[in-house]
Amino acid sequence: MAEIAAELAYLFRHALLRDTAYQLQLPGERARLHALAFQLIEQAFGGRAPEPGVEWRDASEPYREHAADAMAVELAHHALCAAEQEGTAAGAADQRLGAVLYLTRAARRTEQALQFKHAQELWMHASRWMLSPGQADALCKAAHAAYQRGLLAVSQELASQALVIARAAPDARATGAALNALAAVALREHKLDEFTRLGEEALQVARSCGDRYNEAAACSKLANHYVGQGHYERGRQLNQHAAALFTTMGNRRAALSIVINLGNLDMMNGEPAIAEERLRQALKDSRAENLRDLEAYALWNVAKVLSSTSRTEEAVKLLYECLSVAGAIGNAMVVGIGWRELAHFRAANGDASGTESCLAEAVAALSESDLPLLATVRWEHALSLLQLGRRVDAVGAWQLAVASLQRAERNDELQQSRRRMLDTCARLGEPPLA
Repeated sequence: MAEIAAELAYLFRHALLRDTAYQLQLPGERARLHALAFQLIEQAFGGRAPEPGVEWRDASEPYREHAADAMAVELAHHALCAAEQEGTAAGAADQRLGAVLYLTRAARRTEQALQFKHAQELWMHASRWMLSPGQADALCKAAHAAYQRGLLAVSQELASQALVIARAAPDARATGAALNALAAVALREHKLDEFTRLGEEALQVARSCGDRYNEAAACSKLANHYVGQGHYERGRQLNQHAAALFTTMGNRRAALSIVINLGNLDMMNGEPAIAEERLRQALKDSRAENLRDLEAYALWNVAKVLSSTSRTEEAVKLLYECLSVAGAIGNAMVVGIGWRELAHFRAANGDASGTESCLAEAVAALSESDLPLLATVRWEHALSLLQLGRRVDAVGAWQLAVASLQRAERNDELQQSRRRMLDTCARLGEPPLA
């Protein structure tokens, strides 16, 4: 123990000495040291990584690895420190360009790895050092990362900033991307009039500038909307058009996501056999290509087909697989959905304790998000707690759910939840929840 303590003390003093020595350097010397560190790291890791070029603007382009990517964050740090210390010196502009390059590459890398929290932070950091339209692009990508984390308000704010910058540039491609990001939030929040306006404008803008990626993305969102409204054929046409565009671009991930959407549409059309075949193929392909987010979605959707065709045991097995995959990649929304689906199976079997346990897991998974699903799971959890005789806990969960529904003005669900609550209380001989 004494040796460990002595070693820690040495390391502490060593760090203090290093920081003190650094602070004693004049700003110009600090800038020189950071620039030297940047240069040496680049040389040690294969030289300057290539400029993003088209891949920066076109989300359909795959991320291409470079040896320097392993040190991208460190390279960006040294470049920014050198630029800040040099102020308006000629070298500062070059250092900022280097910082943007490596922040962008680090963000793309973490995004591909589904590390959306880190990706969001990196895109936001990169945006501060960019000029439009690159700044709008980075903010759109940060908005997408926030959306994937279930942070809808943050996503909306970032996309709104991007839209202002893109329109002021003006830049049609970035405008379409920002409109798509805003449309995604509106659709998730069930603000259908707002979504229709944003989605149709995003589609129009993308087509006007030949942006196939954002055209396909807008078509996919509009398809989901039309399917939700019962317009299945219109939804199928838009999905098929989106799939064709994504396939032409070589964007396998996006094309596979459309296949899953089409499988859901088959199910809604009363064709479970066709739906299962399509979704199982999507599951097989996503596994073969190591697209773990799509693997989780495919597992969930195959489980839904199995449940609807009375193959409950197999459906539960796939839901647990879905939870394992979604948990490993940090997809809180799918984890929350999976636990809620399992809760419904437990409830159907009369397992009140298991139902409550699954819903508690769903609440925990979604608790850091502002997804509309969280309010739904909370009031369902409140009723499950009530059935177990845990009235105090049930009241707390119920009040949180009602407050969320009222803030979001989701009056239809508020009425539905109250009817369910009153029915449950009457059946249990309990007074209504406050």
